[in-house]
This record gives sequence, C-alpha cells and structure tokens, in this order.
Amino acid sequence: MADCGLTPPPSTGSTPPPSTGSSEDLSQSSDASQALYRDLVHSVPCQTYALARGYEEMLDHGAEVLVPAGLAWHAARGEAAPEERCRELIDAEYTSTSRLPPLPLRDRVNATEEAIEAPWAGEKSLQLFRYTGHATKYCGECHVDHHGSALGIYLNALVFYATLFGRSPEGATWPAGQMVDGDLLPGDGMVRGDNTTGAMTREEAETLQRIAAKVVLPHMEAWWPQGRPEIPNGMQ
Repeated sequence: MADCGLTPPPSTGSTPPPSTGSSEDLSQSSDASQALYRDLVHSVPCQTYALARGYEEMLDHGAEVLVPAGLAWHAARGEAAPEERCRELIDAEYTSTSRLPPLPLRDRVNATEEAIEAPWAGEKSLQLFRYTGHATKYCGECHVDHHGSALGIYLNALVFYATLFGRSPEGATWPAGQMVDGDLLPGDGMVRGDNTTGAMTREEAETLQRIAAKVVLPHMEAWWPQGRPEIPNGMQ
C-alpha cells in the first residue's frame, strides 16, 4: 500500500514489509518504469494480451471459466499477434504458464475451415464502439467513446453464449427493435457513426456470429480448464 499519511501500527518486533513508496512516487515514475509500461501496452495486440493474461490468471484463483470477449474483438478488428517482446514481459509477471491459444485467433481455426474474417479492421473498428455524435477524447477527431456499440455488445453476448453453453451462436436473432423482457432493443431508428441507421444488418449479425463461434468453440479447454459443467435442465 502506498503511504497515505496513516499512522503505522505499533511494532511487533517482526521485520516490516518493504516500502512501496509514497503517492508522489506513483505519479512520478522513473524513466525505466515508463519505458516498461510502454513495452507492455503500447499497441492494441499487447494491451489485449496483457488483459487476457490477467483474466486467465484468475483461473488459478477460484474462477471456473474465462469468457474471451476481448479476444473476439481482437479477431473482428483483424489485429496482429502481440510482439514477442511485450509477450515475454507480460508472461514474466506470472509464475504460471499460459493456456491461451496463440494469437491472433482469427488465424488459429481448424485447418479445414477458412480463417476468421475481420471486416472491422482499421478505421472500421470504430463501429464496434458507441457513437456519441460529437468529438471525444478517446481517438482524435472520432465520435465514439470507450463503450461498446450495438455491434460490440452483440459480439460480447454471442461469445458469452458460445462459451457458457458450448454451442455455436450461428442462426441467432439480432437486435432489430424487439421488446425483450420489457426492454426495447436498438432498432431501425438508431443512429450510427457511418451515416447509417439501425442497430445492425443481417450480414453484420451473421458475421459476428461466425466470429464468436470460431474464436470460442475450437478452444473450449482453454476457457474451461476444469471442464464445462452440465447445463441444468430448463436452461438448455
């Protein structure tokens, strides 16, 4: 814990823990630590791997399942594999060996199948984020924030379905103004940042379904290292 001005407890005679520094130290890190931070998260592939590795570590601390929503975004955006340098630095943070399949998952499908398409590569990746209608601080002159758009949220839902039920989400319906459990889903009147309206087209929905299926289903042992439990009756 950083020094927050609290009075330490009386000494018990034991060796005190090493100091982690003060709050000022945290805001004025060394050039070396800043360089390390840049090496770890300077690119989207490195950020993705760092997050995935952290979530994966929870499987060794009581978590039963890893839902690879971020890795599905990585595939949909056509991102490259993380650089070897950042991958080594991130792995060095952990004592366990990673079970994650090699990235990018879009290239790691069954040899008899086509690679996962990545229609949201480049500038189109902004379509996966929520359109605000005004310039934001997140990406220069773009008009999105860090929340998912209907497309991004739908991809997350598909990944959760495939991971938890072990089934392909292909053939599922998609948001088109339906009323579900008292909530109105996004529909034709939804304004998007690419001069179109509507939550998503049939083609977009079906593409996202294929991406989720190909990211999740070939690697179920990585998401459920102890095995996926049986689905209770009534939830199938």
